[in-house]
Amino acid sequence: MAAFASKSRRSTLLVTLAAVTVAISVFAWWNHVPSDVTERDAKYIRLILSENGYGELWGATAASFDDEISIIVAVQDAVLAHAPVDVGLLMNKPREPEYLYEARKGLCYDRSRAIEKTLSLLGFETRHVAIYSTAKTGSALMSLLTPGTSSHAVSEVRTRRGWLTIDSNSRWIALTEDDVPLSTGDLAAMTVAGEEPIWTSHNQSPMDPIFSQSFTHLVGLYSRHGRFYPPYTPMPDVNFGQLLHNLSRV
Repeated sequence: MAAFASKSRRSTLLVTLAAVTVAISVFAWWNHVPSDVTERDAKYIRLILSENGYGELWGATAASFDDEISIIVAVQDAVLAHAPVDVGLLMNKPREPEYLYEARKGLCYDRSRAIEKTLSLLGFETRHVAIYSTAKTGSALMSLLTPGTSSHAVSEVRTRRGWLTIDSNSRWIALTEDDVPLSTGDLAAMTVAGEEPIWTSHNQSPMDPIFSQSFTHLVGLYSRHGRFYPPYTPMPDVNFGQLLHNLSRV
């Protein structure tokens, strides 16, 4: 009788674990932020490019690293030129290229989305990066958990020579004078070492101040509060495929 009861408890536990696993998987899928470029995205991306002097980028391909950088800088310039006003799109509302196009304003997390989708449409692999200063908290975890922590959102694009950080508030990319692209992880290591290279002449603005102090970063995190992308629940907005990039920090 005792053996039967023990077997029954194990079966119940397995069923419960299976149910919890399925529930977590469904919830995660529900809160996943897709990075696919839709037909509607493409329509408004084309308008952003053409109305800001970069219509020739439509269908452009890069035959060299220099071509890649030219396209990347042009896309960044087009998005910044189209949304120069530093006012974020509304919470709990869509923030895809269409809405940036119509509003002609945005903050780092709005512009970076448009930059990423535009570069994806042009054949690049991109990922989203959330940055949180640790200068005051001294801890990556505390910075992620503390409301009001100084933060930033940037994009990364894979070039022939590696991942390159693209700022979303100013015309600055993490490319050195000798054409070495730096990821956000590279910038974090550079900050710890107290180094700063000479940057490319493509840059028209200085590096964002957040990179000059200690910071933590997470690839694939779009928000901690869940109010940027549907279903607008109090759970972080994340892209689970990109989130896996944090395991290797490449």
